[in-house]
Amino acid sequence: MRIKCLLTSGFLDISSQEPYQGNIPEMLPFRLTLRPGQVVDIQDEYRNLRNIDSAIRSGLLQVLNYDSSDGSLVVNAELKKPFNVMKLNDLADVNAPSPINLQVLMFDAPSQMWIPGTSSGGGGGTPIYRLLEFNRTPLESPNGVNKKFTLPESQKYIATKIRPYINGQALNLEDFTEDVGRTFITLNATVPAPKYGDNVRLHYVKDEPLILQSIIEGLERDFSIMYFDAIPVESPDGINKTFTLPSSHQFIADKIEVYLNGDVLTYEDYDQNSGYTSITLKATVPAPKVGDKVRFNYLRAPNPFDYLIFHEIPVETPNGTNKIFTLPSGNVYNSGQISVSLNGQILTHDDFDEISAGRQIVFKIGVPPPIAVDNIRFYYVRTTAASGSATKKKAYVILGSAISADTPVNISIFTNPAGITFGSSPTNWVTNYEVCLEGQVLLNGEDTSTSCNVYYVSSTEIAFKNDLDVGEVIQIIQTREN
Repeated sequence: MRIKCLLTSGFLDISSQEPYQGNIPEMLPFRLTLRPGQVVDIQDEYRNLRNIDSAIRSGLLQVLNYDSSDGSLVVNAELKKPFNVMKLNDLADVNAPSPINLQVLMFDAPSQMWIPGTSSGGGGGTPIYRLLEFNRTPLESPNGVNKKFTLPESQKYIATKIRPYINGQALNLEDFTEDVGRTFITLNATVPAPKYGDNVRLHYVKDEPLILQSIIEGLERDFSIMYFDAIPVESPDGINKTFTLPSSHQFIADKIEVYLNGDVLTYEDYDQNSGYTSITLKATVPAPKVGDKVRFNYLRAPNPFDYLIFHEIPVETPNGTNKIFTLPSGNVYNSGQISVSLNGQILTHDDFDEISAGRQIVFKIGVPPPIAVDNIRFYYVRTTAASGSATKKKAYVILGSAISADTPVNISIFTNPAGITFGSSPTNWVTNYEVCLEGQVLLNGEDTSTSCNVYYVSSTEIAFKNDLDVGEVIQIIQTREN
């Protein structure tokens, strides 16, 4: 009989000195001590000993194989496999109960166990987005006195990878203190205790005992690509409007948030400068004064994760009536992993519901529908990373006027933050690009033929077979470099 110790810590001491009614009654002095996860083979007759039977029925031992004719006593056995076959996870130093496709075993030194992970070539693995928590409600409710707020579900956060929000306003690192055990934060003396009715929410990266290996250079358990509350090189002086990432960092295009005194700016407020090492505030935004706080949240380049989406514009344009807003490009967000900003203010999940299986949000009763001048932006984690032979680049345009069929559309009107370089020939165009209309792929091997849904006109123009309406979203995706 093969048994496995199900303890997670300590040792299981199975001792017995009792009569055993076998062919010849005898006293069996039996002693066995097992460590967590250890698998051993013992005689089938020992299955009837009181201590072993009790340990099995109480969930301390698992029977992996049992050849005795008295199979009815086995309460958790897998009886159909040959006696000499066992699962990899049955080994004492392996912890891989639920591996997924293309994972490999990796040795985790802190736990001295072999665990599933992703090889540096990619595939499988525990995706990093599973560790991102958005808009989580702390255990404590605001009462005008309490300034300590604890993560839910006994979770821990990674040091510096947490941001509290009070009524949609993001706090800076100077506004709170992280707990040594990283299970709660405490507001500093300069921040008043939130009152009854205030909304306190926590955004953070969970700290879990696992190894992540990325496509790039096999980074092991490395969150250094994610930076929160980074202080720019330049200090506000009332004149300067260009701010540079610290430590000569470079951010991923569109993967940056800029905060001014806790308020998040939109992409209409600043330009991402060439090289993606700095941003410049636009003419409509005054230069920050001495004492103002400029902060960055960003993903540092290079980045293997193409499913963290920042500042995305919904399909629908606010009109004072509509309260349902859709992710563009057919994207789907993970449940609980979306934030919505309205005019730069981060909303909480008390303000909207997730609907349409992660494709839309709807504002709740009591939240007025956004009007035409309002700005809505999505920050979310897509359910899957983009596929393709290289990192995809995207450009899009929301049509301000209707376009008749077969009318050339100049691609210079597209918002093109990722720096797409458009194809210079029909062959290049078909090979390297996709075109989506309202999230649906139209281009699929088409070329210059006007019978196609969308076709190449020149290196600066494309055209559509059918009429396009005001407000429709066109997106061009460059699937590999020219």
